[in-house]
Amino acid sequence: MLSNDPTAGWVYIGYASCYALELEKPQYNKAMDIMIRGLSVPTLRDRGEVLECADAIIQEFSKADMEKSKPYKQELHKVTSARVAKIGRNEPCPCGSGVKYKKCCGA
Repeated sequence: MLSNDPTAGWVYIGYASCYALELEKPQYNKAMDIMIRGLSVPTLRDRGEVLECADAIIQEFSKADMEKSKPYKQELHKVTSARVAKIGRNEPCPCGSGVKYKKCCGA
């Protein structure tokens, strides 16, 4: 699936989860390699979720060393704290219908 769409964030999460959660003896290093590969894709979709998963894997893998998860938490904070421009009720709907937002998705 990754060869068809390398920007699919949830595919990286699922693939890494196989190694981190599904195995009798988890392979956290392999799971983190997958997450790092996903995060290296500049146009990665669902980046926030991938960062959360990478942080969770690190916390489970190295409970004593929380410094390893610091860069992921910092980037996650940047991704989640980005402000979204508010759409006015009388502006065209962003879905592309050509109708005012209040008559379309804002109803």
